[in-house]
Amino acid sequence: MTGNCPRFPNVNGTSSSRRTAVAAGLLCLATVAGCADDDATAPCDQDACNQLCWSAGLAGGICIGITCSCIDDGDGGTDTGADADAEADLPAEAEAETGTDADAEAEADTGCYSGNFNFFVTSLEFIQSVGGAEGLGGNLGGVAGADALCQQAADAVGACDKRWVAFLCASDDGTGHAVDAVDRVGTGPWYDVNGYLVANDLAGLVQERPDGDDTTVVWTEGWNDWVFTDCLTTELGNCNHTYGDSHDTLTGCRQNGRLYGSDPAYTCNNWTTTTNPRSCAGGHAECFPAIGHTWPAMSGQGWIFSHNAGGCQANINLTDRFETGVGGHGGYGGWYCFGLPR
Repeated sequence: MTGNCPRFPNVNGTSSSRRTAVAAGLLCLATVAGCADDDATAPCDQDACNQLCWSAGLAGGICIGITCSCIDDGDGGTDTGADADAEADLPAEAEAETGTDADAEAEADTGCYSGNFNFFVTSLEFIQSVGGAEGLGGNLGGVAGADALCQQAADAVGACDKRWVAFLCASDDGTGHAVDAVDRVGTGPWYDVNGYLVANDLAGLVQERPDGDDTTVVWTEGWNDWVFTDCLTTELGNCNHTYGDSHDTLTGCRQNGRLYGSDPAYTCNNWTTTTNPRSCAGGHAECFPAIGHTWPAMSGQGWIFSHNAGGCQANINLTDRFETGVGGHGGYGGWYCFGLPR
């Protein structure tokens, strides 16, 4: 990612949009991180990604597949030029705005307002946009990388007023600590982008199927009507089943939302690899990452845990046959995202 790669101000529009983009907390700088080589599939270079993000006054970058994303350190970098001058001229009473006026102004500034929307499963379209034709596999850039991707997907549909996190378990979250997905998502209630209730509280969330809206039909497949809690939706609002045999969803958890086990095989080495951490004679399922089902199938009913995947390899499989990789039993390597107040 050198030479011809776009500089920050030209990625999210003009330089005048920098403050709005920073407010989202994550900025996708380059869909094609290997742009200097004119190779749309070149892997992102971590050092170059960091340099590009640092030059934009941000905390650093994360490489995930072919994408370099910048992370805001919370203060939005250092304002320069006209932005800084304009801020210096603000009267004290304007700086002290609170309540609905300030909320409306923040919404207008960022272009973000998501209401009660705070849950989705990453869409196939998003996975392929950041990972290519076969997706990302088990390498999501760790838990932090998966969080950043949740934010990126949410920002793209106008939900950048929340801080989005991945519903993933890991034995090491990148700081040396184990993490349980259920401890990352708040206390509820949770709703999809259409306003359908996922669950009111944690007790309802960790049921085999979340105990929210089980009457609203979100998709009809021939003779079969799929209700919301049996057909969880993406950030785009579509039932995940509309892609085909697409239920396998990465979690690394047991049905209670807690870590399946400390063996790195269960989480693709804490969501950092597309290579199976270990091999088992005969391909024993327990050697592979724990997954849930966005919609119930014969192979499992649980949305958090149904069985183990076919491996950590990047793999999109939307047909009713087994393949090696995260989509081996039917899926594309998606995962769940939850929104929290900023």
